[in-house]
Amino acid sequence: MRQHPEVRELLRPTRLLPDDLPLPAEFPVGARVALIAALFTVGGGLVTAPFSISIARWMTGDTFAQALAKGLVIPVFTWAVQLTVAALLFRGTKRYEYAVQLGVVCTLGSAALWPAALYNAIAEHPSPWVSAANVYASVLFMFIELRRRNRILGLPGYLAPVFLATIHVNMAIFATSALTPAFDGVFHRFW
Repeated sequence: MRQHPEVRELLRPTRLLPDDLPLPAEFPVGARVALIAALFTVGGGLVTAPFSISIARWMTGDTFAQALAKGLVIPVFTWAVQLTVAALLFRGTKRYEYAVQLGVVCTLGSAALWPAALYNAIAEHPSPWVSAANVYASVLFMFIELRRRNRILGLPGYLAPVFLATIHVNMAIFATSALTPAFDGVFHRFW
């Protein structure tokens, strides 16, 4: 089946993977989704880590490990919810296509947090509002980009708003845990 070049380019997970990687035909769809999920979970976590660690400066009393754990709650939870949505809504190739797009968009969104990470690292007294503004800009970028990519692939238009809602619920949980001492006990037990 011939694909439009723009669709074919969107389905290439990253430039780091060779064109002959046996994902499209040789792997069953479930294995492809699992591989993409694993690659983007690890890769997205590594891309998000500089920002997550940098927020330790304004989270009073948090160690770097605690700040990293709190900072990774949002992307990991969002990723898990969205892959569950994909598993419930799609079968076969569409599930794989959405997983690839979601992974690319989330990784790009995590990279968009680096300006705040740099600011947090070099500012004498970093303002949490700079990080918050950068996070919202990143979320807006991810929403627009996911919607654009889904439209090209013919995926349902409601996926991007569901993604946005998931992130906002998650960010509210994070803000509560980061800024409320009552939640610190949960993270301190594990770290």
